[in-house]
Amino acid sequence: MPWILDGNNLLAQSREQNLKDPHGRVRLIRELSEFCRQKGRTMTVVFDGDPDPLIPGRDVSLGPLRVIFSGRGREADSVILELLGHLADPAGTTVVTSDRSLSDRARHTRAKTLRSHLFRATLREMAIDAPPSNEDRLTPGEIEEWTRYFSKERRDEKEEALDPGFRRDDER
Repeated sequence: MPWILDGNNLLAQSREQNLKDPHGRVRLIRELSEFCRQKGRTMTVVFDGDPDPLIPGRDVSLGPLRVIFSGRGREADSVILELLGHLADPAGTTVVTSDRSLSDRARHTRAKTLRSHLFRATLREMAIDAPPSNEDRLTPGEIEEWTRYFSKERRDEKEEALDPGFRRDDER
């Protein structure tokens, strides 16, 4: 069963991303690609407006994920409805949006609908949109400490290579 997603609407449901984040769309595309890979699904995500600079065009296929940008002066909703209109069996498609008007029009074509926050919850359950835990991140102090440690050790190794009689501080 194919899925069609209202990209900006789904992006607005994220705690970690927002529409003003210049890389938010790219991160969402990565999450959706991973969802398709894990679930064996095909989907199309439609964003309002022009493509981001990191996206190579207005209509891009990334394996089972198709990414469409509506273009200037056109809404994603109209593109989604147009896509539904070209399907032989829209009843086999799920439209993900929290836009009530779009949901109503999609159901009118017999497509199923799913609210964006529920789909976002599915991504969270699958840990697809989970940010790295704090355990995976070094604090600025830890980074400074490791930098000092390795730079001191490298200085000692260089001095030892130049002077065979050199002894490290811990050997003295």
